[in-house]
Amino acid sequence: MTGHKQQPLKSVPDGEPNQHPEMTDESSSYLEEQIRSLVVGGYTDPDDAKMHLEDIIEDEGLPPSEADRWTSRLAKAFTEHALLERTWTEPTSNDLLEEAFADLRSRGIVALENAGYTMSDGWSDVHEEASSVSNAKGAVFFHGQDVEGAIEGHGLHLAFGSFEQGETHEAQSLEIAKEACAVLQEHGLEVEWDGTIKSRPKITPFQWRKRRSTSAPS
Repeated sequence: MTGHKQQPLKSVPDGEPNQHPEMTDESSSYLEEQIRSLVVGGYTDPDDAKMHLEDIIEDEGLPPSEADRWTSRLAKAFTEHALLERTWTEPTSNDLLEEAFADLRSRGIVALENAGYTMSDGWSDVHEEASSVSNAKGAVFFHGQDVEGAIEGHGLHLAFGSFEQGETHEAQSLEIAKEACAVLQEHGLEVEWDGTIKSRPKITPFQWRKRRSTSAPS
């Protein structure tokens, strides 16, 4: 499932049988975090989210009653979030972000949201996408871990790079980042970046409101 990677629960000590362990506070907190990320993130549909949660619970050997209980909580969270989404009558920061990324794509930059779960996942998705884009000059993206950080109020970090190789790669990559920052700001988003190749631009903290079932107002 794009954008999410299953992380292990630590429900039993290493080396012990993992057969129907009791639910711990740590396990409960982790599953709550997973539900929040799946629902609020906005990139996963209810069926895929249910499968993801069931996989975690099964892999940890938790009893079927726990699967039923947690998937019910997941379904309720999706319903509540859909109702909340209907109250978003004004453009959200995520709407502005989508517009900015569409603008970047029109400029020959592969701009992807929620590209994989890690940096390497993201670059893999970028190169796959770039193979179908003529004259693509570089990329800007964020991955699943970046989404989780943004949901928690830490801002949204962006990865960037040029497809130009050799001695000009770094200079061209910096130009891609500068262009991306300028476009994001043109679309009403605040961006922080020190202008160096070793740091990632960051959209300053905002309320994460990614639409799943409604359309942005025109």
